[in-house]
Amino acid sequence: MIKQYIEDKTCVIKIDRPKYLNALNIELLEKLKEIYLKYQNSNNVRTFILTGHGDKAFIAGADIKSMYSMSKHEAHSFSKLGNDLTLQIENCSKPTICAINGFALGGGCELAMACHLRVASENAVFGQPESGLGLIPGFGGTQRLPRLVGLTNAYKILLSGSLIKSQQAFNIGLVSDIFEQKNLLNEAMKIASNINSKSSNATKYIIKSVNEGISLDISKALELETLYFKKIFEHEDRKIGISSFLQKKEPKFSGQ
Repeated sequence: MIKQYIEDKTCVIKIDRPKYLNALNIELLEKLKEIYLKYQNSNNVRTFILTGHGDKAFIAGADIKSMYSMSKHEAHSFSKLGNDLTLQIENCSKPTICAINGFALGGGCELAMACHLRVASENAVFGQPESGLGLIPGFGGTQRLPRLVGLTNAYKILLSGSLIKSQQAFNIGLVSDIFEQKNLLNEAMKIASNINSKSSNATKYIIKSVNEGISLDISKALELETLYFKKIFEHEDRKIGISSFLQKKEPKFSGQ
């Protein structure tokens, strides 16, 4: 169901349900939560890469067959589980790079949007087709999509249920890069390696500043940034980084 390994301080997580195009179910969501809980405070991991097994799908949505028989109370619990996971990913101090290989539909697109960076293969396809099933997104799609691509683009995707390809996703800012399918994971690893070479303390406070500040008015958000800028000066990485820059050498940060 999930394959996971650590390489050079990066935890690679592969959704592995190829028979079901890697569709999400309760067991899979709970397993993902366990993995993030296990490594979010581990010194052995600095970044995550989330991807799908195979070249057809990252995650082609939730398991629709299992949703057919859900009661409204079960649906509420399922949505809460998905939202708990996406918040866990989004607020983790260790960034997640989503490597989207193929279909990222419904819950798959929503899971991708919770990641800090999204890169896609040339054959990637994105969409929120829930309205065609008499549903709405339940894992944050109505909230994160407008924040990422703007109201007009988000309404078009959400209301029409239409699918968009990787180039359009790039054009509207849903993904940062497009790579050949065969190179996707390697390119994601390069991005992770670059992040891993930076101060993990700085990374943590960048994520906190962005996540906490985005819902505030600009004056309050700037106060928050100033507070965290002050806090950065309490950490040894600040001295390591500045002294290395002045000495024209590569910094070796503490990793804490």
